[in-house]
Amino acid sequence: MKAPLPADEPARLLALRRYEILDTEPEAVFDDFTGLASQICGTPIALISLIDEQRQWLKSSLGLEGRETPRDQAFCAHAILHPEVLEVRDALRDARFASNPAVTGGPKIRFYAGAPLITPDGHALGTLCVIDRTPRELTREQTAALQALSRQVVAQLELRHHLRVLQLHAAERVQVEAHRKVSDTAIKAVSQGVLIAGADRMLLSANRAFTAITGFSEAEIVGHNCKFLQGSLTDPQTVAAMRAAQNNGVDFAGEILNYRKDGTPFWNELTISPVHDEEGRLTHFIGVTRDITARKEAARELENLHRELLGVSRQAGMAEVATTVLHNVGNVLNSVNVSAALAADRIRKTAIEDVGRVAAMLQEHADDLPGFFARDPRAARIPAFLASLAGHLASEREAVLKEFGSLTANIDHIKQIVAMQQNYARVAGVVEVVPPAELIEDALRLNAGSMERHGIELVREFAEVPPIAVEKHKVIQVLVNLIRNAKYACDEGGRADKRIWLRIGHNGSDGVTIAVADNGVGIPAENLTRIFEHGFTTRRDGHGWGLHSGALASRELGGSLRAASDGPGCGATFTLELPLEPPAKLS
Repeated sequence: MKAPLPADEPARLLALRRYEILDTEPEAVFDDFTGLASQICGTPIALISLIDEQRQWLKSSLGLEGRETPRDQAFCAHAILHPEVLEVRDALRDARFASNPAVTGGPKIRFYAGAPLITPDGHALGTLCVIDRTPRELTREQTAALQALSRQVVAQLELRHHLRVLQLHAAERVQVEAHRKVSDTAIKAVSQGVLIAGADRMLLSANRAFTAITGFSEAEIVGHNCKFLQGSLTDPQTVAAMRAAQNNGVDFAGEILNYRKDGTPFWNELTISPVHDEEGRLTHFIGVTRDITARKEAARELENLHRELLGVSRQAGMAEVATTVLHNVGNVLNSVNVSAALAADRIRKTAIEDVGRVAAMLQEHADDLPGFFARDPRAARIPAFLASLAGHLASEREAVLKEFGSLTANIDHIKQIVAMQQNYARVAGVVEVVPPAELIEDALRLNAGSMERHGIELVREFAEVPPIAVEKHKVIQVLVNLIRNAKYACDEGGRADKRIWLRIGHNGSDGVTIAVADNGVGIPAENLTRIFEHGFTTRRDGHGWGLHSGALASRELGGSLRAASDGPGCGATFTLELPLEPPAKLS
């Protein structure tokens, strides 16, 4: 019969593994226990067995071959269910074991007595058992002796376990000490300054790098806190944040202006980490310092260069807009020249000379006009001539008036373009609240007439978005360039249905997008990563400033400019992302 599992089976198995005894080699100390048990109980077989999930494993075996048997066949699997000795006087008469293969065959077990091996925390790991091939019964003294020996087996297991733990702790201490020596050596050698302070924040040690950075020797700083590094320009808010982190036992990281021993300031990149013991008590602080003065100075120089570059790019961007304006004014002036030439040509071709000849003829016969009209056949044609002349002059007048109307409209157009450019020049640097659609329409007006001349259809896809607070001239600078680039892309694409989409959409809850898309020549994938680089262009007459200055302007506005294209012949989309409100620095 298969034995049921003990109620504490999971914990029992954990305890068994804690002793690390399974599958170890035979040992004389355990063989002594089985020898004594065999002699005391007068049995030919004595075992120290341990029960794991699937098997009975024998640490010591006297009188029986093999080191393990299936757990389902183990008498000991039943014995661990009882705190006292399990005694089976005749296995053939016990329903639990009568059909057991170890009874009907193999060793032919008839008698079994097993004392459980119970750990100090109450788990039965296995048994110290004695076995005979004939029925029998233990005396009271033998049973007591078997139990005593089982306790000694457990004591031996405990002794081995504690010895192993002590050995591990000793090894760990040796390893910790070795690591400490290595760490001390490493701390002394690293290029960053390292400070160690107690829980009271008084310095205990410093490495060579710290003394090189600050000019203070280790002897000068031990027993002091780090206030000696502070000076008149040290930020008190950073100091307060550092102290708050220490008070709360958490890490601190920041940059602070400190002072060397000679009084010169330096920028210190500082991290402070608390150290806690196993019980969570704060024991030390470890500070790591790095002199970043050179990096700060380089960053300041870079910022100055960046400002200069922004100024140059802004001028280049305004020049881009001005170039577009001049180009469009030039186109309108061409129309003015054409209209003026047509008007002059029509005036030259009027029938003024014919009128003069008729006037001379009438002047010649002024003394006898009735006779002239009665006798001269030329006079009969004068009324018809005058009627025809009146119609002709009326037609000429309409044509000339039309040309002068075109001249007036074109001149007004030039005035509007120039006025718009002057207006944007005046408001440079001023933040205004404006609908995004108005910005697009202004950019289109600055590209006046070019879309019609190039046969490009404009498609407006404007979502309902709130007005945005921006520097209008910067947005116009970007949009004028994007629209002009889209026009060139459509021309170079060679399609008959040239089209540009102007889109306005939401960018999350606090921004908008303005996109300019075309179905033109497209952008190769290898160029997408370089398209905003200064000087990069794919046009023969391009200079590589437009998109670069547009990207810089978009960043100044707190937004971004990105490009997308599926490749040559697939068009391109440029998207300007802008916040609803300008960055704090800009506003």
